[in-house]
Amino acid sequence: MAILEPVKLAGSTISKTTLHNEDFIKEKGLKIGDHVIIQKAGDVIPEVVECIKEKRTGKEKEFEIPKECPVCGAPAIRENNEAIRRCIGIECPARNFRNIVHFASKAGMDIEGLRIFYNRTAYRERIFKRGNSRYILFKKRRYSFTKKEWRKVCNKFDKCN
Repeated sequence: MAILEPVKLAGSTISKTTLHNEDFIKEKGLKIGDHVIIQKAGDVIPEVVECIKEKRTGKEKEFEIPKECPVCGAPAIRENNEAIRRCIGIECPARNFRNIVHFASKAGMDIEGLRIFYNRTAYRERIFKRGNSRYILFKKRRYSFTKKEWRKVCNKFDKCN
């Protein structure tokens, strides 16, 4: 994400814009401290069109994508043909949280009503635990689930006491 000096653009104030990935930054030749031209993609999302190299002062810095996970310190690697780096730390809290979000998503177990808020609560309180390549739900407490939401979660599992 690029943090910008706030500027008015098509009726809104823009102070941030996406940089997509490492390849996008290299393709545009962007450096920290650059002056950039932005536009709204599809009249909604602000994007960097190009940097204005003529305005460079020499104080700009090259941007390096971290090669280590900022959460757990494990290596962050970029697989062949992928645009992003991913943490490979098995015990990484951020990675495990994203796995739980996917687990409950429509693409995973399709647990309706299990929103990210509940995932964060579940992860923080260790309701979900990873083991033997499966997720196991420990029903000790319902935390902030309503009875209906809890039933939906439990119905997705064979054994729920």
